[in-house]
Amino acid sequence: MSGDLFLFFVGLACAIPFSIAANMLTPRFEQWWVRRNEKAALRLKVKVKEEYLRVRLFHNDPNRFNRYAIAVVTSMVFGVFIFVFMCTFLILIWLIAEPSLYQELARLVAVVIITALVIMMNNQHNRIHAIYHRLNDFEAYEKEVRMKLGNEFPDPIEEP
Repeated sequence: MSGDLFLFFVGLACAIPFSIAANMLTPRFEQWWVRRNEKAALRLKVKVKEEYLRVRLFHNDPNRFNRYAIAVVTSMVFGVFIFVFMCTFLILIWLIAEPSLYQELARLVAVVIITALVIMMNNQHNRIHAIYHRLNDFEAYEKEVRMKLGNEFPDPIEEP
């Protein structure tokens, strides 16, 4: 029983300094949190404005969007060719090498390359898809951007 009583008093003795430290650090933490949120909101507004200017540029010149989409698809095809080349090289290593570390390394690198390629292609597809849908309903997108940016909405003559 005396051990339990001792632990109670140790806990009580530790609780008081921790409580004082928490009360002293709380205002600093709150200030840091507010600054962090303000910076995040500013970064989001800059990102929304840049994206809006890009979409508006494509809206005003549809051929520019077509060229952009073709360039992205071309880069994706180039990535597939690099992938095929790398996998061919890895398959050759796998066939030539004796069953050992090289085979496992070749498999690991192939998995990493496949994963990287899938992520890259998915990101590019999502980017084009988002711009395409914003262009299809440009007025609704513009209204949404006006609500997000408020007074900081870009002028019609401002270009990126």
